[in-house]
Amino acid sequence: MVFYSDISPVVDRHDAARDVSVQSRRPPRIFSGAFRFGGVVFLMAAAGIWIVPASEWDAPMVLIRFAVALAFVCFGFLLIHAGDNSTWDEIHLDRQAQEVRHVQRGRDGIARLRQRVALDDVDSVVIDEDTIILHARSGEIVMEVSGLDRSTLKTLYDGLTRK
Repeated sequence: MVFYSDISPVVDRHDAARDVSVQSRRPPRIFSGAFRFGGVVFLMAAAGIWIVPASEWDAPMVLIRFAVALAFVCFGFLLIHAGDNSTWDEIHLDRQAQEVRHVQRGRDGIARLRQRVALDDVDSVVIDEDTIILHARSGEIVMEVSGLDRSTLKTLYDGLTRK
């Protein structure tokens, strides 16, 4: 199997002739941590708006504080969710099972099958920029995956056209 990381390709010589497995680039972990940190900061700021003493507690001032605190809470939860929602795509070309699988892997490391296509159903392979498109014999698109780098696309194209 061929596994791609951000550093260099790693080839398992035992299964190299049979299977190809490629991954899209993983999002950097620093962005995930920064988003979650920013979300916590906004949540604390929403609480801090009510802790800071005010000279006036009339209705318009309370309404403005409530609106700003609500906006901070919403934005904080949005950032926390954005920092925790990092997934990446993998394409598995399995010669033994005669199929191509599109798998999505989350932060937990669990692979979730998105799509499975038999190699006999694939008629043509089209590469466009960072996207690979598999067409069936009937002409319909059976799989489309984007966000892959050129070397990954080349590996997949070579594996799919070598039936």
